[in-house]
Amino acid sequence: MRDEFLSVASHELKTPLTSMLLQTQSALHNIRNESVAHFSFENLLKMLESVENQTKRLSRMINDLLAVSVLTIGQLSLEHEEIDLGKLTKGVITDFQARIDKENVPIVFNAEEKVIGNWDKIRIEQAISNFISNAIKYGDHSKIEIDVSHHKKFAQFIIKDNGIGISKAKQKIVFELFQRAVAPEDYKGLGVGLYITQKIVNAHGGSVEVWSKPNSGSKFTMKLPLKPPALITAGAI
Repeated sequence: MRDEFLSVASHELKTPLTSMLLQTQSALHNIRNESVAHFSFENLLKMLESVENQTKRLSRMINDLLAVSVLTIGQLSLEHEEIDLGKLTKGVITDFQARIDKENVPIVFNAEEKVIGNWDKIRIEQAISNFISNAIKYGDHSKIEIDVSHHKKFAQFIIKDNGIGISKAKQKIVFELFQRAVAPEDYKGLGVGLYITQKIVNAHGGSVEVWSKPNSGSKFTMKLPLKPPALITAGAI
């Protein structure tokens, strides 16, 4: 349990920290190298707002990780609230913008006007962040397509890249703890991101699927009921 805690913690904390560092470095570079006449306070404000959001997220995650063992015993605590999945996804993409620009990864985002459901905002942000982080990491600088849509009683999030892909045999284990579809010497990582994502989605009564082919990219689909079973049972409106 100690080793598992350290692995999950290091992975989950690294993503927002990396984004914050890149944005801070970018802001410092602009301040040091641009003249006052050409300096954009609007861009600086956007960077600082993104860093603020990431800091808040990081703070919540640190508290959550103190009880990370619940991930393996199926008792993940959720705080449901009304959320627009498209708006939430757009916010996560913005948080990744510095990394997206640095790695020159084109992203195409499509969302229906409103896809409203009752979910745990921080947890779903974690799931989306893990999907985007993986797509950037294994997408081989290819275009990433993200689609958010509404289907009767559930919301659907799809992310697709055209990168290295996953073999059929490896697809069976990518959601398992510490399991990875690539050689560790080629790509660094601990094999916990998709495990955490699936736990989060399952806790909401949803599901995660993967379609992939080696050298032809990967497509991950997350389905979330608009009203999770726990709320239906409790008679929530």
